[in-house]
Amino acid sequence: VVSAHNLYNADSGFAGKSDPYVIVEVPGQEGMKFQTNVINNSLNPVWNFTGTIDGFMDGDVLQFTVMDKDCWPKSDDLLGRAALTAQDFYPEGFHSEIQLSESKTQATLT
Repeated sequence: VVSAHNLYNADSGFAGKSDPYVIVEVPGQEGMKFQTNVINNSLNPVWNFTGTIDGFMDGDVLQFTVMDKDCWPKSDDLLGRAALTAQDFYPEGFHSEIQLSESKTQATLT
């Protein structure tokens, strides 16, 4: 997970900008996930994060969920989602932008 661009500001007003992080997981597979760190007050965050999911197999889907971190009691806000299959990134990797679905701003993830 390298970066995101043009994320929605879910913290508009006096709270600053969104505090995004990404959850990467294989849906329905317990324990097959990792999460980036939170980047405070950024609509164009850079993580340069590498994670590992053991047991990923051909046919699995890798789901990316971009969230805005909020303080309790407010729950975190969804900023967008994307998904890749093994064919999208194996064996050469994936080095492109993907459009986030459910985004209010046409945001992308790299």
